[in-house]
Amino acid sequence: MIISMLRTLGRDGIYAAKYQIQEFGLKYASQMTVMRLSDNSLVLHSPCQLTSELREELDRLDAPVSHVLFPNKYMGCLHRVLIW
Repeated sequence: MIISMLRTLGRDGIYAAKYQIQEFGLKYASQMTVMRLSDNSLVLHSPCQLTSELREELDRLDAPVSHVLFPNKYMGCLHRVLIW
């Protein structure tokens, strides 16, 4: 579940969205960070589930997603079932 939509973090080209994960009966908050590279493409770090609202926010950045980075192997496996 997304808690907050994309917001600018300090400098142009760095954005974040907070989201909540529930696994094994535990709930915790995490954050997806979006960074614009020098070629104008985007890197998503620790991505959350792609909702239509989040897709619209990313589309407004007017740049392709070139990389998706997971903070650990478990999260990478978990997100393989999500459609990006």
